[in-house]
Amino acid sequence: MNEQSKLGAFRRSMTAQAEAEIARMEQEMEALRQARAAREKARAEAGEDRCIAQARVQAARESRQTVARAGAACRARLLRLRETLTEGVFEETGARLAALAASEEYEGYLRGCVRRLRETLPGTGAALSLRPEDAGYADGLRDIWQGEIRTDGTFRRGGAAAADAEHGVRADATLDAALAAQRDWFRAHSGVILHEVEGGEG
Repeated sequence: MNEQSKLGAFRRSMTAQAEAEIARMEQEMEALRQARAAREKARAEAGEDRCIAQARVQAARESRQTVARAGAACRARLLRLRETLTEGVFEETGARLAALAASEEYEGYLRGCVRRLRETLPGTGAALSLRPEDAGYADGLRDIWQGEIRTDGTFRRGGAAAADAEHGVRADATLDAALAAQRDWFRAHSGVILHEVEGGEG
């Protein structure tokens, strides 16, 4: 299964779990509302007019607090679930990227990254950055990159980056940046939108 298919399957799985959890929460809320209505009806039938008004105020306050707490707890559980599932997927992706960086195919991949950077920054003033582990590839990249080639320990998964200090331009083709962008996209499009909800009076 390719990466896109895995992410699609993961998204569908997480969305289904979220919908099930939200449906359960709505059932709990409905049960709370029905219980409150039953209590109010019983008090009204007993003729406790004065107590009814007080009970309604108190029941409404308690119901709002209970529903708010239940909603906050549910959303917190969904958030933890999403984070756990997301981390699992991207830990696996990170392991595959590490395997790529250690494979015989990596040099060809790295050359492709450098070509894209050269197309983005065609001038000769830009400096190419490789991770320290890839310094041995520098001489083999001279046919693509005629400018400065240096090492940069700020990225560790592989790929390359380039910067033109004179013009203040930087291009990033590192595996680290690709994984981070994929994670951000997934969080934004996972189909689970969570908001912090605080329980309290009101």
